[in-house]
Amino acid sequence: MANKREKKIQKKVEGYTQLTTYFIGGINVFYILSLIYSFTSGDGVGFWDIIIFLWFSFVTYTTHNAVLGAMTNDYGYSYYQDIFIINLFVQFLAIFSRKSLYLYLLIPAYLVYAFGGYIWAYIVGPGEAEPEEQLSDKERRKLEKKRIKQERTKVKYVK
Repeated sequence: MANKREKKIQKKVEGYTQLTTYFIGGINVFYILSLIYSFTSGDGVGFWDIIIFLWFSFVTYTTHNAVLGAMTNDYGYSYYQDIFIINLFVQFLAIFSRKSLYLYLLIPAYLVYAFGGYIWAYIVGPGEAEPEEQLSDKERRKLEKKRIKQERTKVKYVK
């Protein structure tokens, strides 16, 4: 049973690797060609152009490996994949304009969106529950029954 699952995961990883290899390779080839064009046209390739390319490569490598590791272990990988996609998109747009690097500001904004609710809930704490004095006896018993039911542990027996 587990063998089928491992084969399915392996097939998924191989398909993802094949697809992303085309995207990574294609975008990197076009980016390097744009650097060569800048160098030959007299604009030159500066120190920051090389640093930006190294940054793109580092983020792509790191997030790609994180996605593959999460896929292999059957974990959630959507956050890594989102950053991976944003990185490739920004790298593609950087071929045409260096101002596209401002799109990297989407990553901190996305992190605030994704985790801000958890942080806010931790800072503020749980909200105040409704006072039970205002409830009727019937509603109070119903709530007590609900609490007891939630506290019970559910055990499944496997044969």
